[in-house]
Amino acid sequence: MKKACLLSVVSILIFVISVIPAISTAGQNQAGQGNNPCAADIKKLCQGVKPGEGHLMECLREHKAELSPACADKMTEQKDKMKVERKKCEPDVQKFCPDVKPGGGRIVACLKNHQSELSQECKDSLAKGPGGQHPPK
Repeated sequence: MKKACLLSVVSILIFVISVIPAISTAGQNQAGQGNNPCAADIKKLCQGVKPGEGHLMECLREHKAELSPACADKMTEQKDKMKVERKKCEPDVQKFCPDVKPGGGRIVACLKNHQSELSQECKDSLAKGPGGQHPPK
């Protein structure tokens, strides 16, 4: 049971890390600009929601039934990619953050506090930006 809960937490963690940067950027751009299919949804459904700490993601989840097909597809695509990435940090979460309560970015903060001690696989996974790619330098 605890392992299943941990897998869920790691899944959410990787999903948030991979999707939120794209969604936050889209929220700051005008709808229709850039390449984020959720920009118009954020503008329409999440007006007034402060980006950061998962607020936009939570808003989009609350409005899941109202999302445009392109945004819903993007979120599903990111979730599928996250499933591949999530296992890369599982041992590090178990080792460094076993008693950290999920939610509110606490596990991400814990992993960041142990960044120098993390496995290279987890570091690489966390460093990846939206779509499983490293952000441009």
